[in-house]
Amino acid sequence: MKTLFSLMIVLGITFAAAAQSLSLSYLSGNIPNNSYVTVAGLPSDDMLESFVYVTNNSNASLDVKLKKIENYVTPNSVNLFCWGLCYPPNIYVSPDPIVIGPGQTNTIDFHGQYFPTETVGTTSVTYVFFDDNNPSDTVCFNVLYKTDGVPAITTVDPDSAQTGATTSFTITGENTHFGMGFNVSVKLTKGAEEIMASSVNVSGNTTVIAAFSLPAGTPTGAWDLAVENILDGCLVAEEAVAVYTLSGTGEITAGKISVYPNPATDFVYIDPGNTFEEDATLRLTGISGTQVLSANQGDDGIFVLRIKDLPRGIYFIAVEANGFMYTSKLIKAN
Repeated sequence: MKTLFSLMIVLGITFAAAAQSLSLSYLSGNIPNNSYVTVAGLPSDDMLESFVYVTNNSNASLDVKLKKIENYVTPNSVNLFCWGLCYPPNIYVSPDPIVIGPGQTNTIDFHGQYFPTETVGTTSVTYVFFDDNNPSDTVCFNVLYKTDGVPAITTVDPDSAQTGATTSFTITGENTHFGMGFNVSVKLTKGAEEIMASSVNVSGNTTVIAAFSLPAGTPTGAWDLAVENILDGCLVAEEAVAVYTLSGTGEITAGKISVYPNPATDFVYIDPGNTFEEDATLRLTGISGTQVLSANQGDDGIFVLRIKDLPRGIYFIAVEANGFMYTSKLIKAN
């Protein structure tokens, strides 16, 4: 048996209740009505199990029954529920109620049991608790039994963005379910700051393309990137995007210059190729936009920067000439 809870509150099916007398909780605290809970395991596990406490908030005893709704089931897997007694998989409503007194919490009688039987996938089951004498008085929660690995963000490309610009990020993951038909949201966060993506496009189950329009006053530095949907909850890639500021007179264009080695420790060489017809100037700035180094082209047209004394981190190269500013990112290693 394996039990692992990851609580995520999302919008989903609504079970309206004129007078909701019941509420749900667990050791970690309250579980809001219609929340999603993930129980993750391996296909080889004998059983995955979910638990919940049921509280009667009214001033009268309630005869509480349980209804199981199978939203989608991994083929060849088996699920059942226990409400006092454990019932076979083909029973969807508990035959007999359990009495919960006024103000009391039942902590022992509910178990949701899932048997992967070596199958890989995600099974979604909704458990609805209701007053047998007033079936519209309900509370529910949704359990995702997952045996297809822990979802995670693996790459974010590009990994930097300029303030005042619009940048489109390609985000890939593993064991994700982006294309399962649920809304996917993407945001950048830095402390209390939060920026939602202006558009999100899903490509298959493992790729999302999100565009961000960053205001000119966006704080610079490393931002976390978060992708959220019902099945996977909120997946966070920490310090995934470096937001930076560049100042200059030229029109900004990226990807026109060669930087090597990158990452670098002592010296870095910048080759503008045949981009410029006249002498160019180079500035190296930190994430905040503060200039830390500058250089002029050598006779061979190559810029050479000695960066040995700079702290490790992310820097930005701006080569300016002909009314254009060409930019590239530099990583300073130890």
